[in-house]
Amino acid sequence: MLESHTLEKPLSLPVSGFPTINADQLVEEEELPDYQADRFYPVRLGEVFQNRYQILAKLGYGSSSTTWLARDLGAHRYVALKVYVHTSLVHRELPFYHHIAPRIANGNSHKGQENIRRMLDSFDVVGPHGKHVILVFEPAQMSLRDMKLVFRPDGFDEDFVRGAITELLQAVDFLHSHGEVVHTDIHPGNMLLGVQDNNLLKALEEKEFSSPVPRKPISESSSRTIYLSRLMRPKEGPMLLSDFGEVRIGPGPHARDITLCGMELSRGYLECWLDGNWLSLAPIPDNRTIETLETQLENKTEFLRFLRRSLTWMPEKRATAKKLLQDPWLTGKKL
Repeated sequence: MLESHTLEKPLSLPVSGFPTINADQLVEEEELPDYQADRFYPVRLGEVFQNRYQILAKLGYGSSSTTWLARDLGAHRYVALKVYVHTSLVHRELPFYHHIAPRIANGNSHKGQENIRRMLDSFDVVGPHGKHVILVFEPAQMSLRDMKLVFRPDGFDEDFVRGAITELLQAVDFLHSHGEVVHTDIHPGNMLLGVQDNNLLKALEEKEFSSPVPRKPISESSSRTIYLSRLMRPKEGPMLLSDFGEVRIGPGPHARDITLCGMELSRGYLECWLDGNWLSLAPIPDNRTIETLETQLENKTEFLRFLRRSLTWMPEKRATAKKLLQDPWLTGKKL
């Protein structure tokens, strides 16, 4: 526990001067197909958790959590708080971090550990409808999925993709070879840009004073408010693999993660909600190959060879992350 005299004084965030969203307009997590308001903890801007973490801005949301930029008043740094819904009964993410921490802390020199998003702290908080798990992370920028949707609708250039895949495979190889972990849920929404320049985060904090974020008060009695997420224009940073809520810990098999890397590389990002309603088997299209689907690259031979190594049907014949890191498409070396 930090001594009280080391703590920064919490900021007094604006309580007026912000646009108010109409009550009948659904925003943010309210637009999720399975949204239930009482599942979410009613985080408030300016709120301080554990007498240490002050909420400064909303960074994002999902069906199982909301994510917030906060100031660590004790360590004098920015952090991100992931606040789980209270109905999230099976927590694989926290046990994963307890499992992986000693493997990172033992002086391991594997590059891939730098591409795993770091958890800094965790605690529980009791809300109006139940107990919520809160994980404290190093801050990050937006996901590659959101970056594409907002800033790069026409896609990323080949050099960017090659760099992102290299860092992703480094993370996956570390998980497989040193952590005995299978992620099972790799996609661009779980690949974040890390933060190298704290001025990005300082700018978000200052923006709340100069232009308070729009919000939607739900009711005075519950003091619940829906805030809009702050958009952070991306800058260069390391790729961080995140969201370990579906991990499986054990010696393997690891081939599923490699297939997911290849699938997301080939199609860019997931385009549908998986709502659990099985309709039918999807027909296998005739006369369609990955060779005919790739139309943008001038020299696609090496890329397609890499892709086929990732998507090999038989798991035992599929290339490992370690072997893919030596692939000519990534290294630039000729066979």
